[in-house]
Amino acid sequence: MDKVRRVLVHVCKDQSAPQRAQFVQVNLAHVHHVTGDSFSSTRLFTPPPPPLLLHPLVYTSSSSSSPPPACLHLLLFSSTRLFTPPPLLLHTVVYTSSSSPPPSCLHLLLFSSTQLFTPPSPPPACLHLLLFSVLCCQSVTGHFSDGGDDEVEVSCSLERKQFVLFRGDGRRGTPLKRPAFCPIKHLSVSQSAAIPLDVQRRGVDVGVAIILQTANRRVLLTRRAKELRIFPNVWVPPGGHLEPEETLLEAGLRELKEETGLDLEPEGVSPKILGLWESVYPPMLSRGLPQRHHIVVYMLLLSRLSHLQLQASLRPSPAEVSACLWADRQLVGAVVSSVDAEDGHVPLHHLQGSVSVSQVFSDGALSEAALPLEVLLGRAPACGPDVERVSTGTKFALELWLKSLEDLRPLTPPEKML
Repeated sequence: MDKVRRVLVHVCKDQSAPQRAQFVQVNLAHVHHVTGDSFSSTRLFTPPPPPLLLHPLVYTSSSSSSPPPACLHLLLFSSTRLFTPPPLLLHTVVYTSSSSPPPSCLHLLLFSSTQLFTPPSPPPACLHLLLFSVLCCQSVTGHFSDGGDDEVEVSCSLERKQFVLFRGDGRRGTPLKRPAFCPIKHLSVSQSAAIPLDVQRRGVDVGVAIILQTANRRVLLTRRAKELRIFPNVWVPPGGHLEPEETLLEAGLRELKEETGLDLEPEGVSPKILGLWESVYPPMLSRGLPQRHHIVVYMLLLSRLSHLQLQASLRPSPAEVSACLWADRQLVGAVVSSVDAEDGHVPLHHLQGSVSVSQVFSDGALSEAALPLEVLLGRAPACGPDVERVSTGTKFALELWLKSLEDLRPLTPPEKML
């Protein structure tokens, strides 16, 4: 697997047990623990998640005293309590890699087992969380908001090759948001069924986008090359997928260098997480069924250099970037006022009718050009082909950046993720 993907979710709502956190977990390394084309760990079941953290975990075998077969890879159990109230009886089953796939009628909870145990011993500490895979057509934001709100606060960490989102620990979290027109939010049953299986099995990818703030408080935006398959000709911060073994900061700095040529040292920036954006492509159902699903981590980097100093080192990749610009607070304020899927006046704050950008030619050379301001203030069209504009997720991140300049609220600390 060459990218960070697979979102796994856990919720414990056992009122008799101590309050536990909600989790979304992205497995970077090994999601498929079961061989065979007809069963995949990314197709276990859909929300709502199980109501109980069940232990001690038990398994069945031909004899209660005999150990499980050596080829046992997974401990699985199913319960009709996952989706319906009765009955309360828990049905247990052992599944081995040499067995035929379990019946499709079973709703299974997956446990990766490196060591086996017998009842009444409790599960090893690594198995204390119940996890399930989020398919491409399931909303992470919707899970944490119980399907209602488009913005929630979560906490996040990156450890052991897994990116984990959770809430319930009492701390003030990081914003996680999806657009009101999120295609997955509005999918009908028939539309969801029409999504190709290979798309659903992709799960949810994880990306990092860099909001690079200069010493004179400008931020770098790039226009994606028109040849790109996803969001072509749209203005975004530099960024891309998180690779295995990378921290979020390492991924962000690598993507920044690959796309813009800016080679910044970790010691020369002050990284903070601004927010998380749930991105789906195409961005609206009017343009087709979902093909890609991402959680984008917007990371703020504070540079000690001015935009003019950084501009001198700018070497964008023409395969990925067709133009660059340094936006000040005034321009950013106008951009975020142009809310997608909403009508309303956009205050221009005495802005000129055009913005200076660096055009990128096929050989990598740069040339100054004037971009009409109305392009950056454009909104995502409700139907028809997309247009050159600032992406909806970028507007979300830029709004958080403006708040960070004024708000004393501390941003998410780096901890293990950076």
